Parts: sequence; structure tokens; C-alpha cells
Amino acid sequence: MSDCIFTSEQKDKFKKEIRKKKYREYSSLSFVDALNCAYLDVCRTMTKMERDGVLSNRYAKERCIEIIEAKFKELAHTEEQGFDRWHREACETMIDFYKREKDYSLSCGQAQKWINMALKYAYLYDADDRKDLDRFRAVFHVPVDRYIADGVAHDLAILPPTYDGFHSPDSPALFDSGKLNYAWSRIKCYKTYLKYQEEIREKLKKQNNGRTPLEWEFYRWLEEKEKREKEKQQKN
Repeated sequence: MSDCIFTSEQKDKFKKEIRKKKYREYSSLSFVDALNCAYLDVCRTMTKMERDGVLSNRYAKERCIEIIEAKFKELAHTEEQGFDRWHREACETMIDFYKREKDYSLSCGQAQKWINMALKYAYLYDADDRKDLDRFRAVFHVPVDRYIADGVAHDLAILPPTYDGFHSPDSPALFDSGKLNYAWSRIKCYKTYLKYQEEIREKLKKQNNGRTPLEWEFYRWLEEKEKREKEKQQKN
């Protein structure tokens, strides 16, 4: 069984960011738990979805999680080079489900955040899932949000995926997700999104510290959050 690459102290620090208290108190998270945790990181962006209809939002979420849980089991028989294809299919499965059952256009940005955060939670907090996921460590996608978009632009000199209505600056050094009101949840094109992930992998491979995207994102996200909290305190 694979040991986690993060210490208990580091995992506990990140666990405080889980949005629902009961999951923060769990000693481990199943993949279904991880999908539920990850949904909380996405659902606030799903503002235009009808509350009623054929399926309630809660039941739709539960049905979608059942479908993705079944998709997750395919990873046990997937090689590293097949991860991107699996990821695209998982995102497309989510998008198709919400369009069919809720007439809601779930975006690539929302689907990637749900999938990527679930994989991150599962890797960090479940030893059995980590055993299946460890061989994908070098090809994991970073969950794209404002914190990471800023980190990637400033540390790796890569601009984030664009979308209709967003005008990207000419230089990554000029990117500021807050000032530019960057909305990761509006990313529509999976091809553009995947190119971004591939560029991140290549840049990290060339760095001497040898960090994988999973490791880099874990530390960079916490650094960015701490930085913003300090800035907020200074303003107050």
C-alpha cells in the first residue's frame, strides 16, 4: 500500500478547508465522501439551475455521484497514459447527466473542479483509494480555481483557460484573478483546459524540485490562501 506523500500535519491543515464540518471530523473519506466534499466546492457556482423539475438538485447530485463512482472504479484498470482520456470521459459524463436530467449546462470548469477536488480528497484521506491513485500522481490535473490560476500564472508563466467574455492579459505577470474577475466555472472548452494541464506538467518537469502537479498544487493553494487571508487582515 502506498504511503501518502504529505505528512499528517499537512493533511490536517488542508482538512480545515473542507466546507462541511462532519467531513472534517472523518478519519478517512471514501470516494463517495470525497465527491460530496468536492460538490461543496462547486455548487455555489451552479446558481442558474432550477431547484425543482424531474429531479431535485439534491437527488440529481446523488445520482451523478453514483455514476461517477462507477466511473472511478475504471481507474483500477487504467494505465497512467490513459488518465487524460478517463478524465475527459468523466467530465463529459457529468455534463451530459446534468443536461439530460436537469436541463442545466454544467461547464467544463465546474466538472473539472468537482472531479479534481474529489480525486485530491480521496488521495489525501483514504488509504485504499490512494493505492489505486498513486500511479497517476505525475499526471493528476490541478483543480482550476482563482488561487491556482494566480499561482500558475505567476510561478509557471502560464495563462489560464479563457472563455467567452474574458479578455486575458498579454503577459502572465499581469494576470490577477481578482482584478480581472476570472471565473473558472465558465470554462467551456475541454481541449483548452487540457492544454493548460499539459503545460503545467511540462513546466514542473523542467523544475529541479521534482514536484508533481498534485504536490505543487497542494502547497501552492495553501500558500495563496494564507497570503490572501493576511492581506484581508491588513486591510481590516
